Amino acid sequence: MIDPFRIGDFNFARRETILGLDFTGPIKYYYFFLVVMMVVIVINIRLQDSRIGRAWEAIREDEVAARAMGINTRNIKLLAFAMGASFGGVAGGMFSAIQGFISPESFVLVESVMVLAMVVLGGMGNIWGVILGAILLSFVPEVLRYTVTPVQVALFGAHACSTPK
Repeated sequence: MIDPFRIGDFNFARRETILGLDFTGPIKYYYFFLVVMMVVIVINIRLQDSRIGRAWEAIREDEVAARAMGINTRNIKLLAFAMGASFGGVAGGMFSAIQGFISPESFVLVESVMVLAMVVLGGMGNIWGVILGAILLSFVPEVLRYTVTPVQVALFGAHACSTPK
């Protein structure tokens, strides 16, 4: 069992009434995740426009030219790895707090491929593009699930589109 996230006496897993509004645990986690996501986006935008961000972009475009311009590519790459690991650690900690447990079955190959597809679809190095790619690849399958099924039933009949039991 992994303990739920707490800030002082405020427990994110418990139902509470705040300013007359009733909040369940998942709703509180949702708003907390939104705040953390906004903070991460602001940090990444600030990093992108900083000297380090310009160095990352130079290394991405041409590592030899970046090294010739005096950028210590080894340290800058290590910093990029550390920043990614830090954001991944925060996300993993939040995931484990809301789930209450972690197992290898929680992370399958399809999930990794989906995250990679979101980044590639949105464009590497483009924060807003990656967010748009994530939204598209998360919501389009759900929308198609409910719009394509009636069309399939109309074309092929209910028997052809039913799932085996």
